[in-house]
Amino acid sequence: MMIVVGCLLALGWRVAVNATPDRRYSDTPTTLFLLFVVLSGFVVEGLRILSTVTDPVHRAEFVGLAIAHLFERADVVVESAYEPWWYIHVIAASAFIAYVPVMRLIHTCATPLGRLANSQKEMMAARKKGVLGAMLRPAGPRQ
Repeated sequence: MMIVVGCLLALGWRVAVNATPDRRYSDTPTTLFLLFVVLSGFVVEGLRILSTVTDPVHRAEFVGLAIAHLFERADVVVESAYEPWWYIHVIAASAFIAYVPVMRLIHTCATPLGRLANSQKEMMAARKKGVLGAMLRPAGPRQ
């Protein structure tokens, strides 16, 4: 559930920074992709629980249990819905696992570091001044 909350917060932040330079730090395709994988997993879990919805063992699976109760009210037939949703979820999860390293993994690491470096302007200026000052000093006898 925390992933769903995080994805919704990320999408809300994306809408809030749409016309600002911070927009470059958003990753809407990955967020939507992850949100779809998680939500389809909840649907599969709800369909799996649906046939044994009254079993007390499902109390810890509160999201899947809530979805199972919704399906129960809608008279969803488990046999006809479970397998297609399972395939949708597995294919989406596999595609997401393949997508992240190829398209976004570097951004996951580089973006926070870039934001940290850009937030320390005084430190970066002092560092440049020190390095460039040492490089531009006339060469003289070493002591």
